[in-house]
Amino acid sequence: MSLPAERGPQQPRAVREVLQATLFPDYEPTEPSVGFLARAFIVATLPHSQPSGNEFTRRNGYYRLTLLAPTEIGLPYGRYPRLALAWLTTRAVKTRSPYLELGPSFSKFAQSLGITPTTGPRGTLSGLREQVHRLLSVSLSCHWDTTEVPDMADRGSKGHTGYNLCYQRHLWWDHAKNETSWLLLNTDFFNELATRPVPIDMNVIQQLRAPLEIDLYTWLTWRSIRSCRIARPRLSPGPTFTSSSALTMPTFGSSSSRSSSTSEPYSATIPPPGSNPRLMGSSSSRTPPMFRGFFPATTYR
Repeated sequence: MSLPAERGPQQPRAVREVLQATLFPDYEPTEPSVGFLARAFIVATLPHSQPSGNEFTRRNGYYRLTLLAPTEIGLPYGRYPRLALAWLTTRAVKTRSPYLELGPSFSKFAQSLGITPTTGPRGTLSGLREQVHRLLSVSLSCHWDTTEVPDMADRGSKGHTGYNLCYQRHLWWDHAKNETSWLLLNTDFFNELATRPVPIDMNVIQQLRAPLEIDLYTWLTWRSIRSCRIARPRLSPGPTFTSSSALTMPTFGSSSSRSSSTSEPYSATIPPPGSNPRLMGSSSSRTPPMFRGFFPATTYR
């Protein structure tokens, strides 16, 4: 299964190089590390901050994602579960298997996510362990209703699906140090990953520090791919629902334990393809151009 070919006029290589050198003088190209993410978590994202309850709903157009977690465990939130979810999705897509070996060392797993392992009550390993536990304990409920969407090919359809992310797991803190950790993804969740993966650059999301920036990058990547597939590039609308777009930019506003339907304007500098965001500086307010290859060109095999 190959990704859709890019269509439409493209900038010549020389023009792109001049633009990159002019707008991004600190640009240092690196080899992209192709990863994948489930479309369901791009259209509607995880909470940004800790919710006050054990239920969370994110709406985007005709799509609604509801997360439910045991009260004693809580919902995943922030940057760490996004990195872990991208890693799990990438492994499942590349191996074509719901069974994932995580390795014997939790510190090495953290390093594979781009997280420097530190110990202690406020260390990164403690926070990552809690968020992984929350992520693998959550249940998803997805609803959609296109009866009032005017430009949908399958207008009038309604549906619902629900599943857990993980069916069975044997993690680092569940066994002796010499054993290998593993997990088995839920069959429905794995089928969603195998049929609708969205390619991303793992180097980029590992360098981004805010969950809001990760959400924005993955959403723009998905929309870029979708525009190329339908050979009809579209300008990204604001974070509102309009009749011209069934699924618009998600509401990247503050999180809520019950529902997230408010939006807040957000602007950020997204690094060009293959760049190191740390070298670009955080003070820049210039918006990068829509370079060809903003998302990694790859083939799902």
